[in-house]
Amino acid sequence: MLSIVRSWGREPAQVCMVGDSAHDGNTAVNAGTRLVLVGWGYSSRSALDAFRVPVCAAAGELSARLHDESSLPFPVAAHKNS
Repeated sequence: MLSIVRSWGREPAQVCMVGDSAHDGNTAVNAGTRLVLVGWGYSSRSALDAFRVPVCAAAGELSARLHDESSLPFPVAAHKNS
């Protein structure tokens, strides 16, 4: 993740990870990026909710969040080992 972010000439805090699993959430925590999760992937809802970030139910909701930087939170670091 950090290699990709740096190849874009960005800092981790300027990037939002979109994921569908706790593994993706942990990647965002470890990289220091923002995080938005989608509920149509591999993990249970409780595993996604542990990161205390938005969990989008549809592509339209994800699109709206990605267009509003203020709705792109950093994940809760305490859950990175979940």
